[in-house]
Amino acid sequence: MPGLLQMPPERFGKTKYFIAAFAEFIGAGLFAFAGTAILAKATAGTEPNVVWAALGNGFALTVAIYCCANLSGGHITPSVTIGTMVTGHIPILKGLMYMFAQLTGSCFGILLVAGLVPDSYIGMGNHGTGCFTPQMGVTKGMLFGWEFFISFILVSTVYAVAIGEPTFGNIAPFVVGLSLVVDLMAAAGYTGGAVSPARALAPAIVFHCHWNTVWVYVLGEMLGGVIAGLLACPLYGDHAPWLDKLMPWGHHHMSKESMRAAHQPEGNIMGADHLTGIVNEDSAHNPHLKAMAPV
Repeated sequence: MPGLLQMPPERFGKTKYFIAAFAEFIGAGLFAFAGTAILAKATAGTEPNVVWAALGNGFALTVAIYCCANLSGGHITPSVTIGTMVTGHIPILKGLMYMFAQLTGSCFGILLVAGLVPDSYIGMGNHGTGCFTPQMGVTKGMLFGWEFFISFILVSTVYAVAIGEPTFGNIAPFVVGLSLVVDLMAAAGYTGGAVSPARALAPAIVFHCHWNTVWVYVLGEMLGGVIAGLLACPLYGDHAPWLDKLMPWGHHHMSKESMRAAHQPEGNIMGADHLTGIVNEDSAHNPHLKAMAPV
């Protein structure tokens, strides 16, 4: 009996959107659970180990991407999804489904933390495990700046290794994980380094913590993703016709056909369309379609 990944795309129709969204739910939940548990352990005591927290979260993101890339492309965080929505690499409806799945999946991961980490419980307030808050002396403006730039770095890396041709192939998720390690080593001591809007919101929802600053995290991270996507367009092209009118240096909209003719990469785990017909209905006919954000 063939598995889902071996079935022809016409068997699924629009159901593939829900399958992909469920994959994002699982991936985001895994990232939230593992990343938060690692962070809680690494920052316990009087001498927090930022390096351990950064490495652990980077590996957690890498594993999460590998786990769901064949089905959804492995976005995991809304900042990646909104960037690819703006540049037309993913339909708006599908992107909204992804972001809802990422948030609910992250909440599920934090619920697991509340049940499995000692002294953690739902509604415990500002001391909840995994709650993000800026360090003393860090203003809301600084908080916005930090989260904007680390989200920008992460999403720019995604475009560089997984969306722009030629891609980095199966090593792309590992490179994205490394970018998160760099982000956290830089920002964890100031903001905690949420990077993902879902990671910032989920603990606030489950533990009812730091609602006065969580909106700054989310705003900075989402804008970081949008700007990273827009700045990537001149380099890697786009699928959004409206962007062409804003680009005086030339026509950058690339159709599927032109992309197929221009590039013949080996395939990429971030979308892995050569492994599945669920991600993209065209994948059965072309094993070399886009990576992270199938259309």
